[in-house]
Amino acid sequence: MVQITVDQLRGDMPASVRERLPEGGLRYLFEQGIHYQNAHYRHANTETAVGHATLFTGALPAQHGIVGNDWIDQATQAFVYNTEDDAHFILGNTPKPHQGVSPKNLLVPTIGDQLVSAGLGRVFSVSGKDRGAILPGGHQGKAFWYSKSSGQFVTSSYYYQSYPQWVEGWNQKLLSDHFRGNQWALSREGRDYRKLTEDDRAFEADLLGFGRTFPHNYGDSKYVPLLVGLSPPIDEITIDFALTMMDNESIGLATGTDMLAISLSATDYVGHLYGSGSLEAEDNLFRLDRQLAKLFTFIDERVGLENTLIVLSAD
Repeated sequence: MVQITVDQLRGDMPASVRERLPEGGLRYLFEQGIHYQNAHYRHANTETAVGHATLFTGALPAQHGIVGNDWIDQATQAFVYNTEDDAHFILGNTPKPHQGVSPKNLLVPTIGDQLVSAGLGRVFSVSGKDRGAILPGGHQGKAFWYSKSSGQFVTSSYYYQSYPQWVEGWNQKLLSDHFRGNQWALSREGRDYRKLTEDDRAFEADLLGFGRTFPHNYGDSKYVPLLVGLSPPIDEITIDFALTMMDNESIGLATGTDMLAISLSATDYVGHLYGSGSLEAEDNLFRLDRQLAKLFTFIDERVGLENTLIVLSAD
């Protein structure tokens, strides 16, 4: 079972590019799956943490406890981050107040927790954001997420006492560094874009010199891992990590039903920086589609798509 959550993927966005997509990826889901076009939120605050917790528990925020990306604790009047837990530190980091994370604040079990409790399978979760991995992973899964400071995938002492050897090996490749000195350019011919003439709008951001128009330069500064984490390569890196995890943890090959939660973050970050109707968002959709196609091909060759339930949703 593979649950793919695409952060900030507005409902009409995949349909807007459907006829311009090649085989596989989103087109595979459209043609071989069921597309629910009349789905609605039952909660008002559609932040990342709230949506992920709701998707994986089936409960409302008032029940599962994740009412925002952060909130004020009524007893202490202190700000609380949604996955904050000082009892568990990020492996490789010196423990500091307010920097430890775990699913402690999630008050109810996830679908994956029920799966593990029943002895039916295992749960693994990966994302470009900590909350996008920790909350879907529930209390009994294993979660990994991208660090925008190191350009590597990390986890906390809630899950492991030390990094698995395959994670250390993957991190040594430092894929984020491959974008150093490179550019984010359009991935297709200009005629494929409906937003080609709208590449510089007044409200778009120019973060750390990344620019408001194509091509966007990653540069060679200490901020490269951050810029990679806020643009399409974060999905590429997340999928690469997920495939490596599937291989090394034998996900889908053991007896029972394993659950893999993948939360892809680029669509959200691109939307915040440039807007969901921008040329950057359009190109990101094309790139997202190809990463999904890569994932589906890997699953098909490994266990068969006919043996796999794939669910894709926004948060």
